[in-house]
Amino acid sequence: MNKKPTYDQLQKKIETLENKINKYEHDFKTNKKKIKNLSEAVKELNCLYGISSLVENKENSLTQILEGTVELLSEAWQDPAALICTRIIMDDSEFRTKNFKETLWKQSSDIVVNGERIGSLQIFHPKKETQKEKQIFIDNVAKRMGRIIEWKKVETLLRGSRGRLYQVIQNMPVMMDAFDSDWNIIAWNKECERVTGYRADEILDNPKAFELLYPDAAYRQEILEKTINQMGDFYDWEIDLRAKDGTIKTVSWSNISKSCPIPGWTSWAIGRDVTEHKHTRQLQMESERRLIEIINFLPDATFAVNLEGKVIVWNRAIEEMTGVKAKDMLGRGNYEYSLPFYGKRKPILIDLVLKPDSEIEKQYRFFYKEKNTLIAEPNVPLNVRNRKLFPWGKASPILDNNGNICGAIESVRDITARKEAEDALRASEAQKRAILDASIDEVGHIDKDMKIIWANQKVVSRVKISSEDLKGRLCHEVFFQRNTPCEGCLLQKSIDTAKIESTIRKIPKMAGMQEESYWAVHYVPLKNQNDAPESFIIIARNITDQKRSEQALKVSEEKFRTIFEESPIGIMLYDSNQQMIHANRACLNIVGVSDSREIKDYTIFNDPQIPVDAKAIFCKGESINFETIYDFDVVRRDNQYKTNKSGKIHLAVMVTPLGLREKESFQGCLVQFQDISNRKHAEKHIHTLNKRLIKVQESERQQLSLYLHDSVAQNLSSLRIGCETFFDNEPQISPEIKKKVSQWSKTLQATISAVRDISYDLYPAYLDQLGLIQTIANQCEDFFQKTGIKVDFFSAGIENLKFNFTTKINLYRVIQEALNNIQKHAEAGHVTIRIVASFPKIILRIEDDGKGFDYEKTLAVALSEKRMGLRSMQERVNLLNGNIRIQSDRMKGTKIIIEIPYEDDEK
Repeated sequence: MNKKPTYDQLQKKIETLENKINKYEHDFKTNKKKIKNLSEAVKELNCLYGISSLVENKENSLTQILEGTVELLSEAWQDPAALICTRIIMDDSEFRTKNFKETLWKQSSDIVVNGERIGSLQIFHPKKETQKEKQIFIDNVAKRMGRIIEWKKVETLLRGSRGRLYQVIQNMPVMMDAFDSDWNIIAWNKECERVTGYRADEILDNPKAFELLYPDAAYRQEILEKTINQMGDFYDWEIDLRAKDGTIKTVSWSNISKSCPIPGWTSWAIGRDVTEHKHTRQLQMESERRLIEIINFLPDATFAVNLEGKVIVWNRAIEEMTGVKAKDMLGRGNYEYSLPFYGKRKPILIDLVLKPDSEIEKQYRFFYKEKNTLIAEPNVPLNVRNRKLFPWGKASPILDNNGNICGAIESVRDITARKEAEDALRASEAQKRAILDASIDEVGHIDKDMKIIWANQKVVSRVKISSEDLKGRLCHEVFFQRNTPCEGCLLQKSIDTAKIESTIRKIPKMAGMQEESYWAVHYVPLKNQNDAPESFIIIARNITDQKRSEQALKVSEEKFRTIFEESPIGIMLYDSNQQMIHANRACLNIVGVSDSREIKDYTIFNDPQIPVDAKAIFCKGESINFETIYDFDVVRRDNQYKTNKSGKIHLAVMVTPLGLREKESFQGCLVQFQDISNRKHAEKHIHTLNKRLIKVQESERQQLSLYLHDSVAQNLSSLRIGCETFFDNEPQISPEIKKKVSQWSKTLQATISAVRDISYDLYPAYLDQLGLIQTIANQCEDFFQKTGIKVDFFSAGIENLKFNFTTKINLYRVIQEALNNIQKHAEAGHVTIRIVASFPKIILRIEDDGKGFDYEKTLAVALSEKRMGLRSMQERVNLLNGNIRIQSDRMKGTKIIIEIPYEDDEK
């Protein structure tokens, strides 16, 4: 028999059923909403699909697409009453559904193209409707319409640009052709027609077109294979083709088919008709060849360089002058062209055209600039091919077609052979003009009546009268504004003697000159076959600057002589043979003579009192600077020269070689010396005082050390013992008091140790008891115990030497200071100390593996901050007449090397 459910059970079942019903209702509502959203999405997709179909139809215009879109939007709502109305407004146009009617309820979205609003999409409802999903749908359609309108506009522009592109290609100022995959010509613009004479209809799709343009089969095959192998991307290929009229045209073709492919074209290229350019280039090459031949046969040694300083011309004359062949010089840079003249690489006159340099200009005795042309003569003759050469050079820039400098050219002439220039002048009038126009001198050709036949450009530039206007005019009329010949005319004298006449004249006033000037003038008669003068060459050079320089030099020499004579330092000047040229007053006073002739045979090389090592250094061409003791008794004994002095003096001597630089004409040496006896006596006195001061300091340290050790330390020891035994018979004393007294005892013990250390530092008692070496060894062991830094000490040959007090204490103090510095600053882990006897010196080396330091900087800072550690070490070494070297690098440790002379124990 089934048991009936209780009320509670029934109530629970009812609650469960209600929960299920609520869940089903919720799920139903959710699914209904999803179905509705899905339905809306399907509507949207159908509408967008329909719009896409309108766009994909290429025949539809933008207007047709917009008209179809408003109908599709109205249908997308699936309104059976057809009350939904749609409208698109764009610019001044409006597209709407057939049943369009505005209502109060509207949804809209802007149509945007390239960020700019160009219209709107509007939906009108018969009743109020505010569904968010529909607004999203409207926004998506409006966005899609913006992209469609943008694309349609671009398509319209593209259609127009294709037509314009075709017109551009046809009317390009360069040739353009194209090939299909069978290498048939499928593009041929108007420039191609103009250059070749073939119309497009004669070339396009003509399988024989290649044969028309390239009738030679081998050449045609070569071009085709080269093009196929390259397959695009070549530049400036020069190809010869035959035009319709039979002429040969050279075309420079460039092809970028690989980088910029064009659909339907396997290959395409553009070309330039360079026939005339090629012809011009050939003419230019021929002209350059002829120019090189002309330069090659010029009588003057000529060479040229480009902007990089590389030789581009080296003619036969310069081959003969230098012995260097053109094949060995052309293309060389780095001042190679200066080697045959100067024996080393250096800038010369031609380089000043490209890069002026006032210092290089000073290397020339004569330097003149006329516009862009430089003319110069060196200070000294050059040694070329083992003979002296007195050259003058003329250098000018080389200009390109645009007037820009592209190089420089220089002519070098041997002016020791002026006769050759005269022979060349008679041989060729044209050559005469070229040579004389290039001359650095003023040159004129005058007949026996003193009438000008010809004058070079130098004359023309000064008098400002053309060559043609000068012809037939009297020389004294043109140059000196005189109606009669000059007084003492040298031309008249040359007419009478039939010989070359030369002079140097001072001319107060001259055409083209603003002030008086000096001229070197030569009158050269030109004789006929009967040896009678027919005309005359006048060669004139303006030497005003030279004269002024000579005058300035004279003044300068007077100033130098005054300084030389009045100098308080003794000065002697010797020539290259070590013969004395002059000695000043201070020199004679120092050596004790009244006349420099008495010491004319005296030199530093025959003086036995000059150190041998100093003489050896000077023989190498180096300056020497030394101090020496000079004994006049030795001078008297060896009869070196007669002197009124006796005894010894200290001399500071400096000897300087002269004339080692090539621009210096004088060679010899300059000796300067000064009596420093007073200074040396003062230094010796200071040295003695310093030694005494050290002894006094060490004596005071010794007394203070003994006092600390024997008195203070002993008293402190007694006090410590008293503390330790104070409570021996007092058992009732509290542990706290005993502990405190014990602490006092420990403090006293530490104080005793500190006092003893101070006492030992003030004066190492072991130095007298155990000697220097054992004391240093103990010092190293104590340093290790205190700092943990290991010290490796080694000595050799020292044990049996007897050092004086000064040496012992100063060596000990130097090592002590070095170890203190290592402890404070070096951060080292290991120290090495070596002291060895190397007669007649004692050598001490101290090295550490610490972090090192900047020696010069540290020394300067130590002086400014009054920290005297390093300075104290130097002073102590100086007192021992030794020297000290300190070598230190960052993170590489420090080395101290000390060398002192050995001195016996003081008696």
